Amino acid sequence: METKSRDFWVGVFVILAIAMAMLFFWLMGSFSFVQSNPQYFLRFSFAGGVEVGSPVRVSGVKVGRVEKIDFLSGVEGMDRTAIEVTISVARKALAVIHEDSRFFVNIAGIIGERYIEISPGSVESPVLPPGSRIRAVDPPRIDQLLSQGYGVFGRVQEFLEQNEKSVTSFLNQLARVMDDTAKVLEKSDRKKIGQVIDNLSQITSDLRFMTEKIRGPQGEEFFDRLMVLIERAHEIDKPTLKKFFQEEGIRARVF
Repeated sequence: METKSRDFWVGVFVILAIAMAMLFFWLMGSFSFVQSNPQYFLRFSFAGGVEVGSPVRVSGVKVGRVEKIDFLSGVEGMDRTAIEVTISVARKALAVIHEDSRFFVNIAGIIGERYIEISPGSVESPVLPPGSRIRAVDPPRIDQLLSQGYGVFGRVQEFLEQNEKSVTSFLNQLARVMDDTAKVLEKSDRKKIGQVIDNLSQITSDLRFMTEKIRGPQGEEFFDRLMVLIERAHEIDKPTLKKFFQEEGIRARVF
């Protein structure tokens, strides 16, 4: 009887351990007791640190997870080796994922986990059917930006080290020019500076008045008459004009 009782309790503990493990995996999203969620297949050139199990969010709300990551070669429209990320999305979120939705890698905070973000798209666009293959937006290569930045800063530092005297002399001269300019402004007559500013303001006011007059009815009438005069001048026969000056002449009196 003691052996049977011991075996009974061992079996109970094993069943409880299995149940707790299944509950743990279900809470972590690695196991599902119900039918699997619909899937989409995203293709990246660079996955940006996304891993299997990374969350999938729509407008910041978690709706799924990354199920699988595969490497593809010879994908049309992609120069490098493609990375296909399979994601599962809850059925409740399918209605807000449209054909013009954008799929990209986002990061929670500055150094947080990577996840797949889905922007819903426009309401006018049809709903994206499950099983679709989408060209996702590649995340920026932070490592390349940092390496390029280090290279640029290194060249700048090298330039400064090689031309330290010239740079120092230039900065000193610039400081002297700024000091001299400040002294000139301090010694200048502030009333004269104010008069210059007033004159400039008056000139801009006059220009504004002239432009308003030109844009008014009188200005339009003036330009219309000027255009008529120019058109008539083009119609003058050059031989006739030459004959007039030669035969008739021009009488002039000087007072």
